Amino acid sequence: MIDSVLKNIKKQPYFFLLYFAFLSFLVVILFKFSKTDGTLWANQYWSPFQDVLYKYMTYLGDFGMASIVVIVLLFWKFKYAVIAIISFGATAGVTQFLKRIIYPDLHRPSIKMWDEMQAGLLHLVDGVEQLLGNTFPSGHTTSAFSIFCLLALLSKKKWLGVICVAFAFLIGYSRVYLCQHFFEDVFVGALIGGTGSLLIYSYFENKTFGNWGEKSLLNLK
Repeated sequence: MIDSVLKNIKKQPYFFLLYFAFLSFLVVILFKFSKTDGTLWANQYWSPFQDVLYKYMTYLGDFGMASIVVIVLLFWKFKYAVIAIISFGATAGVTQFLKRIIYPDLHRPSIKMWDEMQAGLLHLVDGVEQLLGNTFPSGHTTSAFSIFCLLALLSKKKWLGVICVAFAFLIGYSRVYLCQHFFEDVFVGALIGGTGSLLIYSYFENKTFGNWGEKSLLNLK
């Protein structure tokens, strides 16, 4: 299992190098700033372009995107679609367990930073509903890194790994930019999503799923 994990990291070195760099950057932010100060620091670097970008980019980390990926993989190999379902389901399950069972009382910026919002110290994006609770970890970030880590591993092109990690990074950062999560929520979400897909893919990649596993919806008889 360890050998398989290391092999897959070497298979997509750019993805995992940038992934670990992103996690390291978040660790620095977490040590440098308090939860609310980190949000205030990031929030000052807003622009109209970013408002539009992150408002829509964040949707790539929701259930709909995961469903689309599974459907597309059905047209490639059933095996890959099954691995995707397991990866997305397991990582989402861990995140939702933490959100709703272990840390149900942790509030999002809309509650934790209510005074700052009322004083106009936070830039809010028009049309984005400010959620209240279940902030830790970030579900969208978990989903984004789970999805794009798996897509990178399924790809044979190393440059696609760079694109995949860039999308995952932007989706994760969008959650802070939109004042939906704190950096610590994004850090743990990225850790669960990326590591979860790496481990699950490494475990199942050489498993046989019967004759049907190598087929797709395009060659069913």
